[in-house]
This record gives sequence, structure tokens and C-alpha cells, in this order.
Amino acid sequence: MIYTLTLNPALDYRMELSSFKHHQLNRADFTKYRAGGKGINVSEILSILGTKNVALGFVGGFTGNYFEQYIKTHYDINTDFITIEDLTRINVKLKHEGQTTEVNASGPKVTESEAARLFDQFARLTPEDIVVLAGSSVSGNQFTYEDIVKFLSERGIEFVMDIDSEDFMTLLEYKPLLVKPNVHEVEKLLKRPMNSEKEIIDAAQYFIKKGAKHVIISRGAMGSIYADKDHVYVADSIKGEVRNTVGAGDSMVGGFLSAYANQQAAHHCFKQSVACGSATAFEYGLAKRATIDSILKKVIINEVKA
Repeated sequence: MIYTLTLNPALDYRMELSSFKHHQLNRADFTKYRAGGKGINVSEILSILGTKNVALGFVGGFTGNYFEQYIKTHYDINTDFITIEDLTRINVKLKHEGQTTEVNASGPKVTESEAARLFDQFARLTPEDIVVLAGSSVSGNQFTYEDIVKFLSERGIEFVMDIDSEDFMTLLEYKPLLVKPNVHEVEKLLKRPMNSEKEIIDAAQYFIKKGAKHVIISRGAMGSIYADKDHVYVADSIKGEVRNTVGAGDSMVGGFLSAYANQQAAHHCFKQSVACGSATAFEYGLAKRATIDSILKKVIINEVKA
């Protein structure tokens, strides 16, 4: 079974305004709530592709209740959330004149006993399972991503890292199944610009040498790069109208894992990853199955002899 973990989920509150004036009363023309979180997005893509999974995470308060209800109503995914005392956060997405301004709240505080329940969940997993670690960690010092990764590794449980953590490089030594940074995140991690395809390939291979088993580096309109210990593949971007970039990277993770769970070759796993990321970029929400299938036929993967 694949488990996705969103430690810091959020209700995304989207507001669209035809006009906006600072320091004055403004009224939104359109508003909408949506249950958000990188792991939630991965779970939804896995479900769209017919791959069973369970979404894990912390939810709390009236916002947490709404979050869970939204998941049950809108998503076809199974959940096993841990209820906490603090509130699930609300992130505001303010769209005006085609541009979106985001205001993300700090996440909830998790108590020691609440954190222990998460590790109780992990203790029930087996080496047949995969855990996707996605997004930012929780507030407080009850545990870190390294605590989670070490716990899973000691039990032979594969894990995926698509996380915002200063410990990313250190965690590679625990041999994650997959890491999927974008090119800007790679520049931040390695503290140098990525000015050419070769530099990005070198970065991907460096992550492999540090311990990652599979690496995907997305680079927007320039396409994506994949590496493992035996192969380097490059995929050109798919042409289309980009309507939404939120969740595109998460969709790539879901696409890869769905194919991997079905024992597909790395070449096909990467191809499906690219199709899912592109399909989400061309939608106003997450990708639809028909769009994924259509784009999958157009994805061209080339092997690079590095």
C-alpha cells in the first residue's frame, strides 16, 4: 500500500477580485475553499490512476472538520487522519488581474501524544508499503523528518521525499525511493545556479550518489530530467495552455508511483510522471484521467549517455 503523509495540510481559500485597492474595503467576485496539501494531491492522482492509497496527516478544530468533510465529498481517497487539538490552517490565494498573491498560515502545533500516534501508524506498516513525505513539517519540536525517515528505514519501508526541509541533503543517506525537487529547489539545495541541461543532469546524478534511488527534476517549460543508477532520461515539455501550476509537481510524484507500484520500467514511470504533471498544468484543478491518457501518447523520452 502507498501512504501519503501531509503533516501540514491546509484549507486553501481562493478569492478572485476584479478590482483591488490597498487600505480600503474590497469585495471578492468569487470565493472557494479547497482541501489542500502536497500529500493530498499525490493521493488524488494515485486514485485517479486506479492505485490504492491512504492519506495520513494531522487535522484539528472546525477547519479540520471541514477539511475532512471536503475530502469525503470531493475526493475518491481513503484517509486515516489524526485529530489534534490545534486548528488546521487556512491559506489565502488572492487573484487579481491574472496574478495570484498567496498568504500561507503557520501550521498547527502537535503535542507529544499526538506525534506518538503518528509513529504508532508507521509501526503497523511493512516493507511492502511506501510512504510519501510531502510538504513542510509541523510546528514544535516533537519530531523531525529525520525522525520519520530513520523510523521507516530501520523497518525496511520505502519512502519518497518531496519535502521543504533544510535536512534534505542529510536525509539522502537513508536512501529514499524517489526525490522530486524542481530546478529552483535544486539551486537552493546545492547553492549554485543551474544554467544548462548538463548541470541539472549532474545534480540529479549527485543526488543518486548521495543515496536516492530515483530522481526527477522538473524545470517548467524546459521539461524534466530523470536519473537512477543506470539511466538518465530527458523529457521535453508538452505544448499546451498552462492554466495552473499548483499541484503539478505532486502530480508527477503520483504518476511515477502509480506506474512503479504496477512494476513498470523506469522509462514508463518517468513518462507517466511527465504526463500527470502536464495534465494538471493544463487544468484549473488536478489532472483528469482523460487528459492524462491523451498527453501520455505525446510524451517523448530520450536517453542521455552521461
